[in-house]
Amino acid sequence: MRIGQIARPGSLGSFRVKANEDDVSNAMANQVGEWMEPIDGHTRTTMQFRSATGRLSMNAQGLTSPRSFVFMIDPEEEDNDEDDDGDGLVDEGKVLLEYDGNQVVMASNVEGCEFNITGRTLRIVLSAGLIRRGGSIQRFSSEETLYLRNN
Repeated sequence: MRIGQIARPGSLGSFRVKANEDDVSNAMANQVGEWMEPIDGHTRTTMQFRSATGRLSMNAQGLTSPRSFVFMIDPEEEDNDEDDDGDGLVDEGKVLLEYDGNQVVMASNVEGCEFNITGRTLRIVLSAGLIRRGGSIQRFSSEETLYLRNN
C-alpha cells in the first residue's frame, strides 16, 4: 500500500492525531481538531508525522516538514453509516496526503480509514468500494502493519 510506504520512515516521536470530543472531555487536548500525541491503541482517520529526509541513509537528525494523511468524506455524504448520495457506497471519501501546501489524493471511494498506533507499530486499514458496470459494488480492504523507528 502506497500509504504505508510513505509512513514507514516516520519518526515515532513525531506522530500526531487530531483531537476529538472525547479527547477534550478527558483533558487530553484543549480543542477538537488540534494535533495531539496518539493514545496507544486508539484508532483515528487522520494522522500527521515527520520522516527522515533520506539524506545520509535514514539520518534521523534531518526530518521533513509535517506530512498528514487525512480522510475527507465526500461533500454529498454525511458520517452516518448510510449511502446519502445513492451511489451504493457508504460514507465514502478519499485519503489525502498533505505536505508543504500540497494535497495528493492517495485513495478514493474509501468507505473506511483507520490509523492505529500501539507501542511502536502503526496499523493502517483502508476499505473501499468500486462501482462496476451495471451498478454492482465490489468491496475490498487492505491492511498493513509497520514497525516504526523510535526517535
